[in-house]
Amino acid sequence: MKNLTPGTRDFFSTFGGQVGAISIALITQAMLARALEPSGRGSLYVCQVFQATLAMIFAVGCDTAALYYVSSRKFSISEGITYTLLNGSISSILAMTAGWFLISSKLAFFSKATELEFRLSLLLVPLTIFSLVFQGLLTAVGRYGAFGTATLTRALVLVVAVFGLVWVGELGVVGSIWANILAYLASLLFSVYVLVFREKATLVKPRLSNVKTMLSYGLRYYFGKLSNTANLQIGPILLGFLVPKQELGFFSIAYRLLDQIQSIPHALATILLPRVSSSKHGRTELVARLARVALTVCGLILLSIAALATPLVRFLFTDQFIPAVPVIRILCLASAFRILTKIFAPYLLGINHPGFTSLAMGTGGVGNIILILALVPGLGIVGAAGGLAGGYLLSTSMLVLGFCHFSGLSFRETFTWKKSDFREVRNLWETIGVRLRKNAS
Repeated sequence: MKNLTPGTRDFFSTFGGQVGAISIALITQAMLARALEPSGRGSLYVCQVFQATLAMIFAVGCDTAALYYVSSRKFSISEGITYTLLNGSISSILAMTAGWFLISSKLAFFSKATELEFRLSLLLVPLTIFSLVFQGLLTAVGRYGAFGTATLTRALVLVVAVFGLVWVGELGVVGSIWANILAYLASLLFSVYVLVFREKATLVKPRLSNVKTMLSYGLRYYFGKLSNTANLQIGPILLGFLVPKQELGFFSIAYRLLDQIQSIPHALATILLPRVSSSKHGRTELVARLARVALTVCGLILLSIAALATPLVRFLFTDQFIPAVPVIRILCLASAFRILTKIFAPYLLGINHPGFTSLAMGTGGVGNIILILALVPGLGIVGAAGGLAGGYLLSTSMLVLGFCHFSGLSFRETFTWKKSDFREVRNLWETIGVRLRKNAS
Protein backbone atom coordinates (compact mmCIF):
# COMPACT_ATOMS: atom_id res chain seq x y z
CA MET A 1 0.00 0.00 0.00
CA LYS A 2 3.00 2.28 -0.54
CA ASN A 3 1.21 4.42 -3.20
CA LEU A 4 -1.62 5.32 -0.81
CA THR A 5 -1.77 8.33 1.46
CA PRO A 6 -1.85 7.58 5.22
CA GLY A 7 -5.56 8.45 5.36
CA THR A 8 -6.46 6.07 2.54
CA ARG A 9 -4.21 3.37 4.00
CA ASP A 10 -5.94 3.62 7.37
CA PHE A 11 -9.32 3.55 5.62
CA PHE A 12 -8.28 0.38 3.83
CA SER A 13 -7.25 -1.23 7.12
CA THR A 14 -10.52 -0.23 8.77
CA PHE A 15 -12.74 -1.00 5.81
CA GLY A 16 -11.22 -4.46 5.35
CA GLY A 17 -12.85 -5.56 8.59
CA GLN A 18 -16.07 -3.81 7.63
CA VAL A 19 -16.27 -5.63 4.26
CA GLY A 20 -15.89 -8.99 5.95
CA ALA A 21 -18.43 -7.99 8.59
CA ILE A 22 -20.94 -6.92 5.90
CA SER A 23 -20.74 -10.29 4.14
CA ILE A 24 -21.07 -12.22 7.39
CA ALA A 25 -23.89 -9.95 8.61
CA LEU A 26 -25.94 -10.69 5.49
CA ILE A 27 -25.62 -14.42 6.20
CA THR A 28 -26.62 -13.79 9.82
CA GLN A 29 -29.67 -11.74 8.85
CA ALA A 30 -30.72 -14.37 6.30
CA MET A 31 -30.55 -17.11 8.96
CA LEU A 32 -32.51 -14.99 11.45
CA ALA A 33 -35.20 -14.21 8.89
CA ARG A 34 -35.71 -17.88 8.05
CA ALA A 35 -35.53 -19.12 11.65
CA LEU A 36 -37.66 -16.42 13.32
CA GLU A 37 -39.99 -15.47 10.43
CA PRO A 38 -41.51 -11.92 10.35
CA SER A 39 -43.17 -12.14 13.77
CA GLY A 40 -40.09 -13.34 15.66
CA ARG A 41 -37.87 -10.95 13.71
CA GLY A 42 -40.11 -8.12 14.90
CA SER A 43 -39.80 -9.24 18.53
CA LEU A 44 -36.01 -9.34 18.29
CA TYR A 45 -35.97 -5.89 16.70
CA VAL A 46 -37.99 -4.18 19.45
CA CYS A 47 -35.69 -5.71 22.07
CA GLN A 48 -32.63 -4.39 20.20
CA VAL A 49 -34.20 -0.95 19.75
CA PHE A 50 -35.13 -0.86 23.45
CA GLN A 51 -31.62 -1.60 24.76
CA ALA A 52 -29.91 0.61 22.16
CA THR A 53 -32.15 3.55 23.08
CA LEU A 54 -31.42 3.10 26.79
CA ALA A 55 -27.66 2.98 26.08
CA MET A 56 -27.76 6.17 23.99
CA ILE A 57 -29.89 8.12 26.45
CA PHE A 58 -27.91 7.29 29.59
CA ALA A 59 -24.39 7.46 28.09
CA VAL A 60 -24.74 11.30 28.17
CA GLY A 61 -22.36 11.73 25.22
CA CYS A 62 -19.36 10.58 27.27
CA ASP A 63 -18.53 7.88 24.70
CA THR A 64 -17.81 10.55 22.08
CA ALA A 65 -16.04 12.70 24.69
CA ALA A 66 -13.58 9.90 25.52
CA LEU A 67 -12.65 9.45 21.86
CA TYR A 68 -12.24 13.21 21.36
CA TYR A 69 -9.98 13.82 24.36
CA VAL A 70 -7.74 10.81 23.71
CA SER A 71 -7.50 11.62 19.98
CA SER A 72 -6.58 15.24 20.70
CA ARG A 73 -3.91 14.07 23.21
CA LYS A 74 -5.62 15.97 26.01
CA PHE A 75 -6.09 12.65 27.83
CA SER A 76 -3.78 9.64 27.78
CA ILE A 77 -5.20 6.30 26.69
CA SER A 78 -5.07 5.18 30.34
CA GLU A 79 -7.16 8.21 31.36
CA GLY A 80 -9.58 7.57 28.51
CA ILE A 81 -10.14 3.97 29.64
CA THR A 82 -10.45 4.95 33.31
CA TYR A 83 -13.07 7.65 32.73
CA THR A 84 -14.92 5.45 30.23
CA LEU A 85 -15.19 2.71 32.86
CA LEU A 86 -16.33 5.22 35.47
CA ASN A 87 -18.92 6.99 33.34
CA GLY A 88 -19.97 3.84 31.51
CA SER A 89 -20.61 1.93 34.74
CA ILE A 90 -22.82 4.68 36.14
CA SER A 91 -24.64 5.03 32.81
CA SER A 92 -25.20 1.26 32.55
CA ILE A 93 -26.59 0.95 36.09
CA LEU A 94 -29.02 3.84 35.50
CA ALA A 95 -30.06 2.54 32.08
CA MET A 96 -30.65 -1.03 33.24
CA THR A 97 -32.58 0.13 36.31
CA ALA A 98 -34.82 2.39 34.22
CA GLY A 99 -35.30 -0.39 31.67
CA TRP A 100 -36.20 -2.95 34.33
CA PHE A 101 -39.05 -0.79 35.63
CA LEU A 102 -40.24 0.21 32.16
CA ILE A 103 -40.62 -3.43 31.17
CA SER A 104 -43.05 -3.89 34.07
CA SER A 105 -45.33 -1.19 32.66
CA LYS A 106 -48.41 -2.01 30.61
CA LEU A 107 -47.30 -0.03 27.55
CA ALA A 108 -48.28 -1.58 24.22
CA PHE A 109 -44.63 -1.49 23.08
CA PHE A 110 -43.75 -4.24 25.57
CA SER A 111 -46.41 -6.57 24.18
CA LYS A 112 -44.29 -7.11 21.05
CA ALA A 113 -41.89 -9.49 22.87
CA THR A 114 -41.96 -11.53 26.08
CA GLU A 115 -40.86 -10.10 29.42
CA LEU A 116 -37.93 -12.56 29.50
CA GLU A 117 -36.74 -11.36 26.08
CA PHE A 118 -36.86 -7.70 27.09
CA ARG A 119 -35.11 -8.28 30.42
CA LEU A 120 -32.40 -10.41 28.82
CA SER A 121 -31.72 -7.64 26.29
CA LEU A 122 -30.77 -5.32 29.19
CA LEU A 123 -27.48 -7.26 29.48
CA LEU A 124 -26.55 -5.75 26.12
CA VAL A 125 -26.60 -2.18 27.51
CA PRO A 126 -23.18 -2.23 29.27
CA LEU A 127 -21.70 -4.54 26.65
CA THR A 128 -22.59 -2.22 23.76
CA ILE A 129 -21.45 0.91 25.62
CA PHE A 130 -18.03 -0.49 26.57
CA SER A 131 -17.49 -2.51 23.40
CA LEU A 132 -18.11 0.40 21.03
CA VAL A 133 -16.18 2.96 23.12
CA PHE A 134 -13.13 0.74 23.62
CA GLN A 135 -13.20 -0.21 19.96
CA GLY A 136 -13.29 3.49 19.09
CA LEU A 137 -10.31 4.13 21.37
CA LEU A 138 -8.30 1.76 19.17
CA THR A 139 -8.50 4.36 16.41
CA ALA A 140 -7.49 7.12 18.82
CA VAL A 141 -4.11 5.40 19.24
CA GLY A 142 -3.78 4.55 15.53
CA ARG A 143 -4.76 0.87 15.78
CA TYR A 144 -6.96 0.88 12.67
CA GLY A 145 -6.17 -2.72 11.80
CA ALA A 146 -7.20 -3.80 15.30
CA PHE A 147 -10.42 -1.81 14.91
CA GLY A 148 -11.25 -3.75 11.75
CA THR A 149 -10.35 -7.03 13.44
CA ALA A 150 -12.66 -6.23 16.39
CA THR A 151 -15.51 -5.53 13.96
CA LEU A 152 -14.87 -8.77 12.11
CA THR A 153 -14.58 -10.71 15.39
CA ARG A 154 -18.02 -9.51 16.51
CA ALA A 155 -19.56 -10.51 13.17
CA LEU A 156 -17.92 -13.96 13.20
CA VAL A 157 -18.96 -14.77 16.76
CA LEU A 158 -22.49 -13.58 16.01
CA VAL A 159 -22.96 -15.76 12.91
CA VAL A 160 -21.57 -18.84 14.70
CA ALA A 161 -23.73 -18.21 17.78
CA VAL A 162 -26.85 -17.62 15.69
CA PHE A 163 -26.21 -20.84 13.81
CA GLY A 164 -25.74 -22.83 17.01
CA LEU A 165 -28.38 -21.23 19.25
CA VAL A 166 -31.08 -20.20 16.76
CA TRP A 167 -30.71 -22.29 13.62
CA VAL A 168 -29.70 -25.60 15.26
CA GLY A 169 -30.75 -25.08 18.87
CA GLU A 170 -34.10 -23.48 17.92
CA LEU A 171 -33.99 -21.08 20.89
CA GLY A 172 -35.76 -18.35 18.92
CA VAL A 173 -35.54 -14.73 20.05
CA VAL A 174 -33.88 -15.66 23.36
CA GLY A 175 -31.13 -17.49 21.46
CA SER A 176 -30.69 -14.46 19.17
CA ILE A 177 -30.20 -12.13 22.13
CA TRP A 178 -27.65 -14.50 23.70
CA ALA A 179 -25.83 -14.60 20.36
CA ASN A 180 -25.58 -10.78 20.38
CA ILE A 181 -24.35 -10.83 23.99
CA LEU A 182 -21.56 -13.26 23.08
CA ALA A 183 -20.62 -11.25 19.98
CA TYR A 184 -20.27 -7.92 21.81
CA LEU A 185 -18.40 -9.61 24.67
CA ALA A 186 -15.87 -11.11 22.23
CA SER A 187 -15.32 -7.72 20.56
CA LEU A 188 -14.91 -6.02 23.94
CA LEU A 189 -12.36 -8.57 25.19
CA PHE A 190 -10.31 -8.23 22.01
CA SER A 191 -10.26 -4.42 22.27
CA VAL A 192 -9.27 -4.58 25.95
CA TYR A 193 -6.47 -7.01 25.08
CA VAL A 194 -4.98 -4.64 22.49
CA LEU A 195 -5.31 -1.56 24.69
CA VAL A 196 -3.89 -3.20 27.82
CA PHE A 197 -1.22 -5.57 26.46
CA ARG A 198 -0.17 -3.72 23.29
CA GLU A 199 -0.71 -0.08 24.30
CA LYS A 200 0.18 -0.75 27.96
CA ALA A 201 -2.89 1.12 29.24
CA THR A 202 -3.56 0.96 32.97
CA LEU A 203 -6.17 2.35 35.31
CA VAL A 204 -5.28 5.71 36.86
CA LYS A 205 -6.65 7.63 39.82
CA PRO A 206 -9.66 9.67 38.59
CA ARG A 207 -9.46 13.45 38.89
CA LEU A 208 -12.63 15.43 39.46
CA SER A 209 -11.51 18.15 37.02
CA ASN A 210 -11.17 15.59 34.21
CA VAL A 211 -14.56 14.07 35.04
CA LYS A 212 -16.08 17.55 34.77
CA THR A 213 -14.26 18.18 31.48
CA MET A 214 -15.61 15.00 29.91
CA LEU A 215 -19.07 15.62 31.29
CA SER A 216 -19.05 19.18 29.91
CA TYR A 217 -18.21 17.93 26.40
CA GLY A 218 -20.72 15.10 26.71
CA LEU A 219 -23.52 17.43 27.83
CA ARG A 220 -22.86 19.82 24.93
CA TYR A 221 -23.28 16.90 22.55
CA TYR A 222 -26.04 15.23 24.59
CA PHE A 223 -28.92 16.90 22.77
CA GLY A 224 -27.37 15.74 19.52
CA LYS A 225 -27.11 12.18 20.85
CA LEU A 226 -30.75 12.27 21.93
CA SER A 227 -31.73 13.64 18.53
CA ASN A 228 -29.68 10.96 16.81
CA THR A 229 -31.56 8.43 18.92
CA ALA A 230 -34.80 10.00 17.72
CA ASN A 231 -33.65 9.74 14.10
CA LEU A 232 -32.59 6.12 14.48
CA GLN A 233 -35.07 4.70 16.96
CA ILE A 234 -38.21 6.84 17.11
CA GLY A 235 -39.64 5.13 14.04
CA PRO A 236 -39.32 1.61 15.46
CA ILE A 237 -40.47 2.82 18.90
CA LEU A 238 -43.64 4.38 17.50
CA LEU A 239 -44.17 1.34 15.29
CA GLY A 240 -43.96 -0.78 18.44
CA PHE A 241 -47.07 1.03 19.67
CA LEU A 242 -48.93 1.24 16.38
CA VAL A 243 -48.37 -1.87 14.24
CA PRO A 244 -48.27 -5.68 14.74
CA LYS A 245 -44.86 -7.23 15.36
CA GLN A 246 -45.03 -8.93 11.95
CA GLU A 247 -44.79 -5.50 10.29
CA LEU A 248 -41.96 -4.65 12.66
CA GLY A 249 -40.21 -7.69 11.21
CA PHE A 250 -40.57 -6.25 7.70
CA PHE A 251 -39.18 -2.89 8.82
CA SER A 252 -36.30 -4.54 10.70
CA ILE A 253 -34.88 -6.46 7.75
CA ALA A 254 -35.14 -3.35 5.56
CA TYR A 255 -33.33 -1.27 8.15
CA ARG A 256 -30.64 -3.90 8.84
CA LEU A 257 -29.99 -4.38 5.12
CA LEU A 258 -29.43 -0.67 4.53
CA ASP A 259 -27.47 -0.34 7.75
CA GLN A 260 -24.77 -2.54 6.22
CA ILE A 261 -24.07 0.13 3.59
CA GLN A 262 -23.36 2.61 6.37
CA SER A 263 -20.24 0.56 7.14
CA ILE A 264 -18.49 2.43 4.30
CA PRO A 265 -18.95 5.98 5.65
CA HIS A 266 -18.53 4.57 9.17
CA ALA A 267 -15.07 3.32 8.19
CA LEU A 268 -14.30 6.78 6.86
CA ALA A 269 -15.66 8.47 9.98
CA THR A 270 -13.51 6.15 12.10
CA ILE A 271 -10.32 7.65 10.69
CA LEU A 272 -11.70 11.20 10.73
CA LEU A 273 -12.20 12.14 14.38
CA PRO A 274 -8.66 11.23 15.51
CA ARG A 275 -7.14 13.16 12.59
CA VAL A 276 -9.40 16.19 12.92
CA SER A 277 -8.98 16.34 16.70
CA SER A 278 -5.18 16.26 16.47
CA SER A 279 -4.94 18.79 13.60
CA LYS A 280 -4.78 22.53 14.09
CA HIS A 281 -6.92 23.23 11.03
CA GLY A 282 -9.18 20.16 11.16
CA ARG A 283 -7.99 18.53 7.88
CA THR A 284 -10.77 20.15 5.87
CA GLU A 285 -9.55 18.91 2.47
CA LEU A 286 -9.42 15.32 3.73
CA VAL A 287 -12.98 15.57 5.09
CA ALA A 288 -14.30 17.03 1.81
CA ARG A 289 -12.57 14.32 -0.22
CA LEU A 290 -13.96 11.53 1.94
CA ALA A 291 -17.45 13.04 1.62
CA ARG A 292 -17.18 13.04 -2.18
CA VAL A 293 -15.88 9.47 -2.37
CA ALA A 294 -18.41 8.10 0.13
CA LEU A 295 -21.39 9.80 -1.51
CA THR A 296 -20.40 8.57 -4.99
CA VAL A 297 -19.56 4.98 -4.07
CA CYS A 298 -22.45 4.49 -1.65
CA GLY A 299 -24.85 6.29 -3.98
CA LEU A 300 -24.18 3.77 -6.73
CA ILE A 301 -24.64 0.87 -4.31
CA LEU A 302 -27.92 2.32 -3.00
CA LEU A 303 -29.26 2.82 -6.52
CA SER A 304 -28.49 -0.83 -7.28
CA ILE A 305 -30.22 -2.03 -4.10
CA ALA A 306 -33.31 0.08 -4.84
CA ALA A 307 -33.52 -1.30 -8.38
CA LEU A 308 -32.98 -4.93 -7.33
CA ALA A 309 -34.89 -4.81 -4.03
CA THR A 310 -37.49 -7.47 -4.94
CA PRO A 311 -35.13 -10.25 -6.09
CA LEU A 312 -32.72 -9.33 -3.30
CA VAL A 313 -35.38 -9.82 -0.61
CA ARG A 314 -36.52 -13.09 -2.17
CA PHE A 315 -32.96 -14.43 -2.24
CA LEU A 316 -31.87 -13.31 1.24
CA PHE A 317 -35.05 -13.39 3.30
CA THR A 318 -37.69 -15.44 1.39
CA ASP A 319 -41.04 -14.32 -0.07
CA GLN A 320 -42.47 -13.78 3.43
CA PHE A 321 -40.59 -10.47 3.58
CA ILE A 322 -41.67 -9.03 0.20
CA PRO A 323 -43.74 -6.29 1.97
CA ALA A 324 -40.38 -4.82 3.04
CA VAL A 325 -39.50 -3.85 -0.56
CA PRO A 326 -41.09 -0.34 -0.60
CA VAL A 327 -39.53 0.35 2.81
CA ILE A 328 -36.10 -0.65 1.46
CA ARG A 329 -36.44 1.77 -1.46
CA ILE A 330 -37.36 4.70 0.79
CA LEU A 331 -34.59 3.85 3.24
CA CYS A 332 -32.12 3.92 0.33
CA LEU A 333 -32.88 7.64 0.10
CA ALA A 334 -32.55 8.05 3.87
CA SER A 335 -29.20 6.23 3.77
CA ALA A 336 -27.91 8.61 1.09
CA PHE A 337 -28.53 11.55 3.43
CA ARG A 338 -27.06 9.67 6.39
CA ILE A 339 -23.79 9.07 4.51
CA LEU A 340 -22.91 12.76 4.70
CA THR A 341 -24.00 12.90 8.35
CA LYS A 342 -21.41 10.21 9.12
CA ILE A 343 -18.68 12.32 7.51
CA PHE A 344 -19.44 15.88 8.62
CA ALA A 345 -20.54 15.16 12.21
CA PRO A 346 -17.08 13.75 13.20
CA TYR A 347 -15.46 16.85 11.66
CA LEU A 348 -17.56 19.24 13.76
CA LEU A 349 -17.01 17.13 16.87
CA GLY A 350 -13.28 17.01 16.15
CA ILE A 351 -12.95 20.80 15.98
CA ASN A 352 -14.82 21.10 19.30
CA HIS A 353 -18.24 22.16 18.01
CA PRO A 354 -20.50 19.53 19.62
CA GLY A 355 -23.14 22.23 20.20
CA PHE A 356 -23.67 22.87 16.48
CA THR A 357 -23.73 19.12 15.85
CA SER A 358 -26.41 18.81 18.52
CA LEU A 359 -28.43 21.58 16.90
CA ALA A 360 -28.27 19.87 13.50
CA MET A 361 -29.19 16.46 14.94
CA GLY A 362 -31.92 18.06 17.04
CA THR A 363 -33.50 19.70 14.00
CA GLY A 364 -33.51 16.36 12.18
CA GLY A 365 -34.88 14.56 15.24
CA VAL A 366 -37.79 16.99 15.66
CA GLY A 367 -38.57 16.79 11.95
CA ASN A 368 -38.47 13.00 12.13
CA ILE A 369 -40.93 12.89 15.04
CA ILE A 370 -43.35 15.30 13.37
CA LEU A 371 -43.26 13.41 10.07
CA ILE A 372 -43.69 10.00 11.73
CA LEU A 373 -46.64 11.15 13.83
CA ALA A 374 -48.23 12.47 10.66
CA LEU A 375 -47.40 9.51 8.38
CA VAL A 376 -47.34 6.31 10.46
CA PRO A 377 -51.06 6.19 11.38
CA GLY A 378 -52.02 6.15 7.70
CA LEU A 379 -48.99 4.56 6.03
CA GLY A 380 -47.52 2.29 8.73
CA ILE A 381 -43.94 1.17 8.13
CA VAL A 382 -43.75 3.07 4.83
CA GLY A 383 -44.56 6.27 6.74
CA ALA A 384 -41.85 5.48 9.30
CA ALA A 385 -39.31 5.12 6.49
CA GLY A 386 -40.46 8.43 5.00
CA GLY A 387 -40.11 10.15 8.37
CA LEU A 388 -36.59 8.78 8.72
CA ALA A 389 -35.64 10.14 5.29
CA GLY A 390 -37.09 13.56 6.10
CA GLY A 391 -35.26 13.74 9.42
CA TYR A 392 -31.93 12.89 7.84
CA LEU A 393 -32.45 15.45 5.09
CA LEU A 394 -32.88 18.21 7.68
CA SER A 395 -29.90 17.22 9.85
CA THR A 396 -27.61 16.59 6.88
CA SER A 397 -28.45 19.97 5.31
CA MET A 398 -27.45 21.73 8.53
CA LEU A 399 -24.24 19.69 8.88
CA VAL A 400 -23.22 20.54 5.30
CA LEU A 401 -23.85 24.24 6.00
CA GLY A 402 -21.85 23.94 9.23
CA PHE A 403 -18.95 22.27 7.45
CA CYS A 404 -18.84 24.97 4.78
CA HIS A 405 -19.01 27.71 7.43
CA PHE A 406 -16.32 26.39 9.79
CA SER A 407 -13.99 25.00 7.09
CA GLY A 408 -14.13 28.03 4.80
CA LEU A 409 -14.82 25.79 1.78
CA SER A 410 -17.76 26.61 -0.47
CA PHE A 411 -20.45 24.07 -1.35
CA ARG A 412 -18.94 23.78 -4.84
CA GLU A 413 -15.40 23.25 -3.49
CA THR A 414 -16.68 20.60 -1.09
CA PHE A 415 -18.47 18.44 -3.66
CA THR A 416 -16.53 18.98 -6.93
CA TRP A 417 -14.29 16.03 -7.77
CA LYS A 418 -10.57 16.74 -8.30
CA LYS A 419 -7.83 14.88 -10.14
CA SER A 420 -6.27 13.82 -6.85
CA ASP A 421 -9.58 12.13 -5.89
CA PHE A 422 -9.48 9.91 -8.96
CA ARG A 423 -5.82 9.11 -8.30
CA GLU A 424 -6.57 8.05 -4.72
CA VAL A 425 -9.50 5.87 -5.81
CA ARG A 426 -7.39 4.28 -8.56
CA ASN A 427 -4.57 3.51 -6.11
CA LEU A 428 -7.09 2.06 -3.67
CA TRP A 429 -8.60 -0.28 -6.27
CA GLU A 430 -5.13 -1.32 -7.49
CA THR A 431 -4.18 -2.18 -3.93
CA ILE A 432 -7.40 -4.17 -3.47
CA GLY A 433 -6.66 -6.03 -6.71
CA VAL A 434 -3.15 -6.91 -5.55
CA ARG A 435 -4.49 -8.19 -2.22
CA LEU A 436 -7.14 -10.31 -3.94
CA ARG A 437 -4.58 -11.83 -6.34
CA LYS A 438 -2.27 -12.66 -3.44
CA ASN A 439 -5.12 -14.31 -1.55
CA ALA A 440 -6.14 -16.30 -4.63
CA SER A 441 -2.60 -17.59 -5.14
